[in-house]
Amino acid sequence: MEFGFREGQKKSTGNVHHNLKIPLLGFYQGFTMEVSIVRSELCTMCNGTGAAQDAEMLTCHKCTGTGKLASSSHWRSKRARRERREGGFDQTVTLGCRQCLGTGKLPSEPCPGCKGERTKDGQTTVKVVVEPGVLEGHSYTFKEQAEQAPDAVSGDVVLHVGAEEHEDFEREGHDLVCRRNITLAQALLGFKMVVTHLDGREIEIERNEVTKPGQDHVVPGLGMPIHGR
Repeated sequence: MEFGFREGQKKSTGNVHHNLKIPLLGFYQGFTMEVSIVRSELCTMCNGTGAAQDAEMLTCHKCTGTGKLASSSHWRSKRARRERREGGFDQTVTLGCRQCLGTGKLPSEPCPGCKGERTKDGQTTVKVVVEPGVLEGHSYTFKEQAEQAPDAVSGDVVLHVGAEEHEDFEREGHDLVCRRNITLAQALLGFKMVVTHLDGREIEIERNEVTKPGQDHVVPGLGMPIHGR
């Protein structure tokens, strides 16, 4: 049994997920923002080798140049061990050498820029364009913008957008919900009130009939835009 590297297969640094909060108005009108992603980047001084300019690349003493370390063990079931019976099977787990990061080589002198670490702290900036009507939880994927590592493909950065809490409105799918308390007289006799929409428009609400507790008053066409229409 083997785990770890496959011959000819380039490993990935893995995907990174982040949650973003934007104003509810951004989902209504559209919203554009630039996001800085902190990540590890290959050292530009040594191009990710970890070696000084004139250093020699020596065989790693930990893995003797193979770039891999193997660990063997014998497995038997609990019952077999309890009854002291023979059986089970041998297994070998193969992992990449952490000392040389699977390269099998170590520099005679480390790079002064990264101290032999091969990577340095850095960041990249991505642009997120939220179109009007996009649903909360929508994800934006930026290919190969995650961590950098020697001899590896960078993973993706995946950003999930959600709405900040609004003082007047809540979003329920494509609807905008505004909750208001009214007096008993207004509930029995009717009322007029003005509600300020997300975009600043003033919407006049008028009812000339009895309003029951928890009853909805629907104003057609003034909710969230439907994305793609």
